[in-house]
Amino acid sequence: MRHLLFFACLLPLCSGAAYAQSACPTVADLPGGIVVVDDQDATETFYPLTPGVIRSDYLDTDGTGSRTLLGQGVYLLQYLYLEGGAPQVNTRATTSYPMTPVDMPVPTPGGAWNTAFASVSETGRVSGEVLAAVFGDLSELTIGACSYDMIPVTIDYQSDGYQELIYFLPQLGFGLFVGTRNVGEDFDLTTFLSIKAANEE
Repeated sequence: MRHLLFFACLLPLCSGAAYAQSACPTVADLPGGIVVVDDQDATETFYPLTPGVIRSDYLDTDGTGSRTLLGQGVYLLQYLYLEGGAPQVNTRATTSYPMTPVDMPVPTPGGAWNTAFASVSETGRVSGEVLAAVFGDLSELTIGACSYDMIPVTIDYQSDGYQELIYFLPQLGFGLFVGTRNVGEDFDLTTFLSIKAANEE
């Protein structure tokens, strides 16, 4: 996490900037949940579940949404719908990989990962897939008054040409789902407005 304080700023302004940055969530806040709000006023709350697995609850303003389990905070392990904030277990879809979540690679700048995996839909249909993930250069993502290191991750599901863009935040240990596209098209990007610890007033 980084926040630029200008040497020439007045003391009251500097104090306010330092306070704003100190209120930014860190990985120490993750057990209680970290909440991100996007430009549609939807919220996504991240929690650690088991070693190598992050749970994400995404809720629209009407209470509908999804719950996902993410290997290393990035790779989809499970997905189901939420209605009124409650999980709809009959909508669960899962994916399995040839390694445990804790053994999946944490994104690093300039890296990549290719793997086969199997998906099981909510109807029980099983299909084999191939995933190719490319990790971009280290950058910075600003969310409200908070700035974090960020590694863009493009995941290409090679069987159908579908791609996802995820902003992985190594200081927090999870990624933000940014958008999707078909190969050759542009991403429809999400903008993130604020981030806070879930127990913050």
